[in-house]
Amino acid sequence: MDHFKSVYRILMYLKKSEQQLYHSSLSLSVLPDYFRQGIAREMIEFALSRAADAGWDAVFLQGDPQFYVRFGFVPAYRFGILHASDPASKLEHCMVKVLTQGALDGITGMTDYD
Repeated sequence: MDHFKSVYRILMYLKKSEQQLYHSSLSLSVLPDYFRQGIAREMIEFALSRAADAGWDAVFLQGDPQFYVRFGFVPAYRFGILHASDPASKLEHCMVKVLTQGALDGITGMTDYD
């Protein structure tokens, strides 16, 4: 569980504020010797469970769409939320997982991971 605690801290230390409706950071890495053992899946599921328990409505991240889609992440542009670095583009790797149904209805804006 120690590897879960570090993801939990990284994910949960940022809170909602008036200016930033949602803010999250999910940093994930697994040593190559431990690939294909389900460790990344367990860490992500644990972090998403903690986010839901804490009352988060959505989690945003930048990552490989082919990897994160299996956890329910979709490109954020589908909700009218674009990335500040290139707001004219539909960036597939800027993703969101909605934890509360309808939470992003009517929400538009920018994400910025810098």
